[in-house]
Amino acid sequence: MTKKLDWLTIDELSRAANVKVSTIRMYQHRGLLSGPQIDGRVGYYGHHHLHRLQLIARLQEEGYSLAAIGRLVRAWESGRGLADLLGEEEPVTVSREEFETLFPRLAESDELLARLEALGALRQSGSNLILSDDRLLRVGVALADTGISLDSVIAEAEHTLEVTEGLADRFVRLFERHVWRPYVRAGMPSDELPHILDRLNQLQPLAVEAVAAAMRNALRRAGDQAFQRAMQELSAPQSKTGSKESST
Repeated sequence: MTKKLDWLTIDELSRAANVKVSTIRMYQHRGLLSGPQIDGRVGYYGHHHLHRLQLIARLQEEGYSLAAIGRLVRAWESGRGLADLLGEEEPVTVSREEFETLFPRLAESDELLARLEALGALRQSGSNLILSDDRLLRVGVALADTGISLDSVIAEAEHTLEVTEGLADRFVRLFERHVWRPYVRAGMPSDELPHILDRLNQLQPLAVEAVAAAMRNALRRAGDQAFQRAMQELSAPQSKTGSKESST
C-alpha cells in the first residue's frame, strides 16, 4: 500500500490531535478508537481517527468519564445502543429453580419459555435464566390471574411488541428530525452536547407516558363500548320461543 496523502502515522496523529501516543494506544485498548490500517510494519490513521480524538477531548471537557464516552460512541457506531444512553434496566439473572419459584405458571412448559425468549423477555444461559425486565413477566402473570390464559397473554404480548416497535421508531425519528439533525447541521457545538443528551434522556419517559396515557384513554373507550354492547344484549327483546319458555 502506498501511503495516501490524508493518512497519518501515529506520531502525526498525536501532533494533529495534541494527544500523547500512549493516550491514543490506551483509547484503542478501551475500544474508544479503532485500530490503524497496517502496511508492512507501519500503521496509518485516517481523518476519522482525528475526528474521534477531537470528539473525545470535547466530551472530556464537558465532564464525561471515559466509560460514559465509550458507551456514547459505541451507541452511535452500532445504531442499536440507544438503550445505553437512556439508562436501560439491568437484566436480572436467576437460576431455573428461582424462576420456577417466582413465576411458576410461566415455567409450566418449554414452549412458553421459548415464546418468551423470542419476545426478548428472557434468555437461557446454561442453568440460569437472564430476565431482560422482570416487570414484563410480572404483568403477564397478573393478566393471567384475571382469568386470561397464559397462551393468550403471550399472544397479545407478541402483537404488542410489533405495535410498540413502530411507536418507538416514530418517537426516535422525531428526535432525529427535530433535535439531532439540526445539531449536526450546526457543526455539533460542544457546548450544546449536554443539552442534546438531556433531551435524549427525556425521550424515553416522555414517550412511555404518552403511550400509557393514550392506552388508558383507549381502554376506557373500549370498556365503555363493551359495556354498552352487553347492556344492549341484555335489554334486547327475547325470542318468541324464549318468551313461551319463560311463561311456562
